[in-house]
Amino acid sequence: MRCLCKAGLEIPRDLSVISIGTPETLELIYPPLTTLRFNIECAAEAAAHLMLDRLEGDATMPPRQVIVPLDLVLGESCAAAAV
Repeated sequence: MRCLCKAGLEIPRDLSVISIGTPETLELIYPPLTTLRFNIECAAEAAAHLMLDRLEGDATMPPRQVIVPLDLVLGESCAAAAV
């Protein structure tokens, strides 16, 4: 975002920005970012279960995928596309 500002670009007038993270890491950014927020505890729990299942089970089991839901938190960093 600093590079955009140094280049004379303005968010969201010239470019929309969406971040992925937790609110604690994004509170001080201006303009407030639109964020895909994930629950770190939920992600950590899912990772731990996958690891424990792998350690307790057959090491030849195929990889599994766990989807951790994300919340879209609207900020002021996105705008409609220019026509």
